[in-house]
Amino acid sequence: MSHAFFFLLVSAIWIEAARILRAAEEEGVLMQGLVFLAGPFICLYIFVASCMSCFQELDDA
Repeated sequence: MSHAFFFLLVSAIWIEAARILRAAEEEGVLMQGLVFLAGPFICLYIFVASCMSCFQELDDA
């Protein structure tokens, strides 16, 4: 169940980021917005994935 909630949260963030990027493309600042949004999102994803794998290892022990 927690995986479903996590993927729902990620998809909501992804949809919002896509909406912002479309608006940025119309304004001509797409690359700056892409770097600004994608960098923290990738770091957050790596952090959450590593935490989930740590908790999974604790459950297996």
